[in-house]
Amino acid sequence: QSLGSNTRYLMRLEADGSVDESFNVPGTGFNDQVLSLLLEPDGSITVVGLFTNIDGTARYNMARIGPSGEVSPNVFQMTWAFDNTVVNNSLFMRHLSNGDIVVGGIDTGYEWEVRTYSPNGDLLDVVSGIDYPMYPLSGDRYLVREPTGLRTFSMDGTQLSYVPFQISGTIYNVNELQNGNLLLTTNDFV
Repeated sequence: QSLGSNTRYLMRLEADGSVDESFNVPGTGFNDQVLSLLLEPDGSITVVGLFTNIDGTARYNMARIGPSGEVSPNVFQMTWAFDNTVVNNSLFMRHLSNGDIVVGGIDTGYEWEVRTYSPNGDLLDVVSGIDYPMYPLSGDRYLVREPTGLRTFSMDGTQLSYVPFQISGTIYNVNELQNGNLLLTTNDFV
């Protein structure tokens, strides 16, 4: 099956693997990569990535797409620009328990940053100056991996815990188990 340019970077597939033709990002679609997405309660999709427009509509790194692929006109009109050279797959995005949206990524100063938005796209809070990779956890918390350990923070930047732990390689993903233990994927061994 041939895919048009409007399916680049974001498409919806049917259960059999075919492209869902009813989901159609308009015109030329995104002008660069979509790196993460978040399904909204109303069926729309919040996306973040390296794009700066969608079919000529300015959306800097963050947008809301309707259930059929249309760009929501008044949501995330201006957000912060990620640095395209370092973001790649290092973003996370999730809903907080109050419905707000939290996004973590690398800012243009090569530091990690957490931004909180209202469901309507208004910027509510910024926690910046985080020097090391971060990973989302349950309960409105995130984990920061430092050279000598793992620190847990609330979304407002308050440190909650520190665990001494050394790993020289890259941590690709962190999942929190029900008992509070962490499951890590990495290219190193302890």
